[in-house]
Amino acid sequence: MDKLAKFVKRFETGNDMVTIILEDEPNTNFTVSKTLLCNASKTSQKELAGEDGQHVFKIQSGHDRATFELFLYWLYGRNLETEFWKTRAERKSAVEGSAKELVRLWGFADMHKLPSQQNLAMRLYLVYLKSALVDRETLQSAIDTTHIDSMIVKAVLYRMVFDCRTNYDEDEELAGVGDIPGVLARVLKAAGTVQFAVPGGRFTSLTSSMRKTSW
Repeated sequence: MDKLAKFVKRFETGNDMVTIILEDEPNTNFTVSKTLLCNASKTSQKELAGEDGQHVFKIQSGHDRATFELFLYWLYGRNLETEFWKTRAERKSAVEGSAKELVRLWGFADMHKLPSQQNLAMRLYLVYLKSALVDRETLQSAIDTTHIDSMIVKAVLYRMVFDCRTNYDEDEELAGVGDIPGVLARVLKAAGTVQFAVPGGRFTSLTSSMRKTSW
């Protein structure tokens, strides 16, 4: 994050700046371009309408420093990977280490009406899902940060169902997943959509397979 701080610092000049305070970390504040904020977010446009010069407003609870720093990097560069992730291996390692931050970033973008940032966070999170088995903690984090019917929770559930059909053998983890309120119904729904391999190398869905089964 030191590189990120230096990167953002270059833009902290001029009169077109506002101070952002995080409710969860009141001693942490960021100086950000008002113009960039308003261009990126309809929420910011409403918050800052008619304000001149310095203006202090808070980012609501649930958005920590790491999440907001990722948002700033996206805000100024419109990308999350070009400067720091030089190779595919480096990107994979970085995304895996930042999976929770990406979920929080997606939730931040959802709350502040930032579809471009939301799409980017989702794409990077899908990179993580391709290279890791999804556990209860990952699912719970996505639910806590967004909501149980959000697209990013759906992505986690679909990956978890696929893992269960192919190479997942952690019964304890699965039992824990069943304890999360509202998850079982959504897992069953996902199970009817997710494709899995069948003998012969073909792919099918659980529901289509059941239709062909004689009971």
